[in-house]
Amino acid sequence: MHARMLLLLPLLVAAASADVTYDRLLRADREPHNWLLYSGNYNGQRYSPLSQINRSNVKNLQLKWSYHPLYAKNSNAQNKMENTPLVVDGIMYTGTALEIVALDAVTGREYWRIDRSLDPKAYYNAYEVNKGLAIAGSTLFWATVDCHLIAIDARNGQIIWDQTLADYRKGYQYNVPPLVVRDKVILGPATNEAGANCWVSAYDVKTGKELWRFDTAPTSAEAPETKSWIGDSWKHGGSPIWNAGSYDPETNLTFWGTGNPNPGWNGDVRT
Repeated sequence: MHARMLLLLPLLVAAASADVTYDRLLRADREPHNWLLYSGNYNGQRYSPLSQINRSNVKNLQLKWSYHPLYAKNSNAQNKMENTPLVVDGIMYTGTALEIVALDAVTGREYWRIDRSLDPKAYYNAYEVNKGLAIAGSTLFWATVDCHLIAIDARNGQIIWDQTLADYRKGYQYNVPPLVVRDKVILGPATNEAGANCWVSAYDVKTGKELWRFDTAPTSAEAPETKSWIGDSWKHGGSPIWNAGSYDPETNLTFWGTGNPNPGWNGDVRT
């Protein structure tokens, strides 16, 4: 169903980038020249201590290079770049809903690119963007609009494994940047107005096997939390995951916010 094309340049990334260990992620603030997590660090602060660009010289910035996605010539939402790039030892990893690319952060030179198309005959009740990637060791993790989690060798762009996480035909989508904690990659699906109840789950970084799941909306009439939902609104409550989580290593807790309940346009059924 999904056509993929892998383009490789002779120069690989392996020599330029060291493995991103859990210790490096824990101490990401000590590497201000890198951006190892979607939010910069596990705290989710999205703050860089770099000071070369400041109020006095920002007006002097000039374009150094630009990168145009393969699908930029189209007018679809798939062209939109809402992606916060990762930067690992001079290599930038970024993309859209349909492609992931490794670029030289200084020159913009492309090392490799993965192109991935969606089924043109399928209906996607989805917001077709990708917000970011995660990395563990030398493996990138890409969550796709049609509900796949793909592990990619950051050194050459080869796909290591491809795991289906949900059925997009039931209203699910993945736009979220995954969060890597030790040997787990954690993320959850979103939904627009399809009324699909969502969750946060963790997968093994080596195999893609699901290790645990936490439902963000009730899953049965007997569940204690269902009592706080009016009528049968719990059946289509949604509680989608639209953005990345954070992590506190001292308590070993991960924190995730949920988005709009369903139906979004009429709150009377869930007062």
